[in-house]
Amino acid sequence: MRDKWKAPGDFSIKTDPLKYRDALRRADRAYGQIGLMKEKAGHFDKERMMRFKRLEESVFHDPKGAEKYLKDFR
Repeated sequence: MRDKWKAPGDFSIKTDPLKYRDALRRADRAYGQIGLMKEKAGHFDKERMMRFKRLEESVFHDPKGAEKYLKDFR
């Protein structure tokens, strides 16, 4: 079936390199902060742990809003 799935053309998604680098930098910083918080997560009570899980999900789905989510968590 290998020959049935060949499709000619360029399917890459065009992006602005500067915007991509900025978004990647923000995401890396947010994931780094979450990683540090994860080390302390063992000491969280049940409600704070639930909030932390929501924080992780929020940052994963919206890295642009990560700074706000992290500030609101503290």
